[in-house]
Amino acid sequence: MRFLLHDTACRHYISQLVSAIRDGNIPGDAREWLLLSWLVAINKGNGKLRPIAGGTILVKLASTYLMEASEQTRSFFRKAGIQCGVFMPDGAVVARHFTQLALETNPNQVVLKLDFKNAFNSISRHTVSHFLYQAPELLPFYRITDWI
Repeated sequence: MRFLLHDTACRHYISQLVSAIRDGNIPGDAREWLLLSWLVAINKGNGKLRPIAGGTILVKLASTYLMEASEQTRSFFRKAGIQCGVFMPDGAVVARHFTQLALETNPNQVVLKLDFKNAFNSISRHTVSHFLYQAPELLPFYRITDWI
């Protein structure tokens, strides 16, 4: 993608395509192709696998644009307090540093690593949509969410 963006004509067309994805204006078969994911199985230990899915770069570009374009959206996610997954480059490294700082600040503290069930396939899409549409700060995401 990086090389395509160096070409002025390609950059223009990619921009138009990403805008159409952002606005939910990609129809039928093209939508299906853009929403394909690659899947990798990561060893969780004890004979268990963790599926990691990744989407296409063009849908990621549209989503990243929406996340970055609005101060209102960034503010919404910052309200969660310490947030290492959104708007935080190297979030896992930052979380490790937060943990190390907490331990060095007070050696009597204890750190626990807990593995818990995440939201993937355990929260209904209806519930997620309900909360999304209750947050006016997330208005820029309504169209792409409907499209996806």
